[in-house]
Amino acid sequence: MPQNVPLKPYLRPELPRPHSYYARDFSSDTEEVFLARILFGEARSLSSDEQIEIGYTLKNRAERRSDKSIRKMLSLTDKWGNHAYSCMNVHDPNREKILNPRGYESLEVFDRCLDAARAVLADEHTELNFGQTHYAPHSFHPRWEHEVRALGRLPTSEGTSYHTFYKK
Repeated sequence: MPQNVPLKPYLRPELPRPHSYYARDFSSDTEEVFLARILFGEARSLSSDEQIEIGYTLKNRAERRSDKSIRKMLSLTDKWGNHAYSCMNVHDPNREKILNPRGYESLEVFDRCLDAARAVLADEHTELNFGQTHYAPHSFHPRWEHEVRALGRLPTSEGTSYHTFYKK
């Protein structure tokens, strides 16, 4: 190998990415971008492993449906009109952030969410999928807790998850 030749850094294959991910709604999003928006709203400050574990809650719930669509599963609301993932609710402060992620964080933060979404949709990290369908902060007891089985805090490369995960 010739001396003093700089090595090229490893670059992941780039997908076409718009300059901005601003949207008025989610109608033109691919499944990947839509899932990344949800991860941005729900888990942008968490480790990549925990983002993937949360992503699997969406995928596992969607796969129980005949159409297997994350988008259609997330369009459903409970009897109070709330979405299963709070960042989708109109009055949630994260709703505006997921419509314009670059307006609130650097593009790199959203890129991490895109990477996690891509990994979930491609089943690249099945070791992080325990069949989880729900999650909540570990100190929180959601009203639906009695309807699901607690899996506990899941392993991550940094130790254990901040959230408790559940399986229905």
